[in-house]
Amino acid sequence: MFAAGQWKGYDMMSSVGGIYATAASEHFVLINRDGVLPYIPVTKKQFLDRAIAYVMRWYDELTKKMLKNNEAMPAQFRSPQAEIDNQIALNTKAKNEALKKLHDALEKTTRDGQLDAPAVVRIDPLLMNEGPVFQSEAEGGCMLATENPNYFLKELPKYVPQFFVIELMPGDKQHTNMNFKRIIEENFPVEKIKAMIDK
Repeated sequence: MFAAGQWKGYDMMSSVGGIYATAASEHFVLINRDGVLPYIPVTKKQFLDRAIAYVMRWYDELTKKMLKNNEAMPAQFRSPQAEIDNQIALNTKAKNEALKKLHDALEKTTRDGQLDAPAVVRIDPLLMNEGPVFQSEAEGGCMLATENPNYFLKELPKYVPQFFVIELMPGDKQHTNMNFKRIIEENFPVEKIKAMIDK
């Protein structure tokens, strides 16, 4: 989700990012307890550590799978060794480029004192060796988050809601009285929902 402004003091999120976040027709608002969110950001250090391990494993498995698949073929259909060697070299080059980029980002993040800053990353289909590692939300980056273990009150029964997500989306554009997003934005008693969660 991408930041798209504020509504009644709450962050409003959008399913699209960058310049399109505020123009999107549907937005989401999280109603949670005061002072604590049900999620916490993944830090840049956590992301980079996981990404480095993932890239190493992914390229190693890619090469193993390629060799295994080639061996499983009947001899007359197997790729020539030169072709296999070339593909292994390409995979190794891509792996090394991705690892260098991630290690450079880790070095820069450490130098800038940003290891504990939230990881805001690209969500495009580029490989890890393409494009920037981190990208601002304004440029379409998305903050990674994980469950906050300190948010949920374990003593409450499971059926008691501990947060709400309100989806604001317009109705039929031809009928102004059917613009549910506007009606909710103007009239929804968010304070009552908030009071229920804070009990």
